[in-house]
Amino acid sequence: MACEGGVYLGHDLGAFDARRLKQLDRIMRLSLLLMIVLTYLGLGWRNCQIEIGSWAPYVWVAVFFVAVALCFNHIQPNPHLGAVTALIGEAMITPLATIPFTYAATAFGGDEKTSLIASLDRWMGFEWLAYREFITGSPILDQIFFIAYHNFQLQFFAIPLLLLICGRPAQARLTINCFVLGIIAITLGAMIVPTVDAQLWHGSVAVDAQGYTGLNRIDHLLMLRNGSMTTLQLWNMTGIVCFPSFHAVAACLFAGFSTALGPARFSFLGLNALMLAATPLHGGHYLVDVLAGIAIGLGLIAAALAYTRRRPEAEAIASLP
Repeated sequence: MACEGGVYLGHDLGAFDARRLKQLDRIMRLSLLLMIVLTYLGLGWRNCQIEIGSWAPYVWVAVFFVAVALCFNHIQPNPHLGAVTALIGEAMITPLATIPFTYAATAFGGDEKTSLIASLDRWMGFEWLAYREFITGSPILDQIFFIAYHNFQLQFFAIPLLLLICGRPAQARLTINCFVLGIIAITLGAMIVPTVDAQLWHGSVAVDAQGYTGLNRIDHLLMLRNGSMTTLQLWNMTGIVCFPSFHAVAACLFAGFSTALGPARFSFLGLNALMLAATPLHGGHYLVDVLAGIAIGLGLIAAALAYTRRRPEAEAIASLP
């Protein structure tokens, strides 16, 4: 894979304000810590506990990378190894903090507004059931969309690491920072505008006598809201935000920050375009969810770059006597 500017660490740092990059890093890390605290407080209030179970090795590996990063950044300074291990550790901790946080926030959602969101879809001319029939009518297209939708986790780890390898450490850091901030934005949106899964709303999924479907993202949401969930198994969590769509946010972030990866960016652009197209069906989302997610994703990229880019003219003025 060709990387513009050569393969070495530190290539893009000259284009960014180091002080503001560190500020954004601190905001991201504090946000992760706050998510963990609020998750345990919120779920504890609901008498619900989290089981780590089979994810224990993953948790310990994440802690190991964080500890190594602290060592290389503060005790035995090595900027290159510190950057690599910090990125890996933060990438591993991010799902541990953000996925349970969406559960805790969902448990405190207000009055459901699904009918409003569905009516906005119809106003825009989007018929969810017709779209589902079109996609599922072609098994090959349905399988392509399924793969595109479920490559989310792979891209989350791959793109920051590829950016780091290709000499774009600042943009690797911004990818994870925007990811965390995006989780906060969509979780707040889900609390303000709580909805149910589009599959459930449109009656395209079978429901048993207890009102459950066998799909975790739907059943977990229903159980949290009716108070019947007392244990959350970390390895069984999927993230249950409905409005806005975080897959749409992530698709914009992945596509936007992968533009620094040379010719490989075209593969990521195509892959994330397919992810967006797959989100209504395979994510159980409304078109409004996707559009709101796109707006948040693009807004985060624009805001992060505007905040952290160096301003030579401002620096020149500041240096004047």
